[in-house]
Amino acid sequence: MDIQTVQTALQQAEEVIERAARHAFEEWGAQLKYIRDNRLYIAFAVGCTWEQYPQERWGISRRRADQLIQFFENTEEIRKFLPKDGKIFPAPFVESHVVALTALPDAKQRAEVWQHVIESTGGRGITARVVEAEVERYKAALSKNYITLDEWNAGERWHGGRSVKPMNEQDDKNIEWAAWSWNPITGCLHNCAYCYARDIANRFYPYGFQPAFIPERLDAPANTKQRSPRWTGDIGYRNVFTCSMADLFGKWVPAEWITSVIETAERNPQWTFLFLTKFPVRMAEFSYPSNVWLGTTVDKQYAVERAESAFHKIKASGFDGVCWLSCEPMLERLIFSGLEMFDWVVMGGASRSTQTPEMRPPFDDIVALYQQARQAGCKVYMKTNLGIEQRVREYPEKLGPSA
Repeated sequence: MDIQTVQTALQQAEEVIERAARHAFEEWGAQLKYIRDNRLYIAFAVGCTWEQYPQERWGISRRRADQLIQFFENTEEIRKFLPKDGKIFPAPFVESHVVALTALPDAKQRAEVWQHVIESTGGRGITARVVEAEVERYKAALSKNYITLDEWNAGERWHGGRSVKPMNEQDDKNIEWAAWSWNPITGCLHNCAYCYARDIANRFYPYGFQPAFIPERLDAPANTKQRSPRWTGDIGYRNVFTCSMADLFGKWVPAEWITSVIETAERNPQWTFLFLTKFPVRMAEFSYPSNVWLGTTVDKQYAVERAESAFHKIKASGFDGVCWLSCEPMLERLIFSGLEMFDWVVMGGASRSTQTPEMRPPFDDIVALYQQARQAGCKVYMKTNLGIEQRVREYPEKLGPSA
């Protein structure tokens, strides 16, 4: 541009600044950015530099001019993540609000906080302190990697990022058929007296055993390197006991939580995911990839009919993965009308919990269930807590598509 053109452009930009209220820093920042980036300041005086121009023309330091430009750029970035109707972003936007928002690392997070501020205040009485308080709440939520069921039902969602953490490698030698556990969902409202998971959760989880969703753990299967088999015939090295600290299909569990777990399993065919529930009717409402084993727990006779009905439905749906039955703890003799809908039957007693003593089912009850499984052609696995020296330890014949 020739000097006359530069002078005209400079004059126009300066007129905009002079008309703007000093608190309307967006206009200040926008026009100063325009002057700086296009080097229009050279027309202000011979040899004028950007270091000199803000002070000599506007009585502000170069640092302050750069701040105004930075605030304008931050505002523009925030706008990209806000509704396009303009109602959520009042103008002029007060500078102290943006200063408070910049305590967050990126524009999307700043936009989420600002939108919540507007919604909670109706756009009235917004001070820097109000914005700062909301920023602090948001930052606290970022450092928390879980959402409790109550928080979810109240509309809260997780704002964290991706995780590089792997799944948990099991150190429980009693679960030979699964070398890994994965708990993107924890907690249960079923309140079984013999529940070992409740005791663990109440000891180690900050939210105890109330149902909770840990979204970052959805990355864990992809982050985990598969180990080699530990012995000939070992299937556990690729098996993942899924939601071992929860009941994934409890009637209280949001469908979105369940779907996210199933979709993660489908994205990770290198693993076999073992699901186990006391709510088989709800389990039957979803569709599954073939690298999933679907199981239900039956501890008393009243649960038999429900399990049979649900798994007839699962089989009829075309599911071609493993269906399994866990009778652990077997609290009484169990009589099924048939076990043909299952591929595998796991039998066990109960370990000691804070509410119940250790329990081993009578030997005759063990034999009765074993005979039913054999008649149906099921493979059988007997847990160590049955107290039987010569345990039967069989695994399903169809282990999944990548076995």
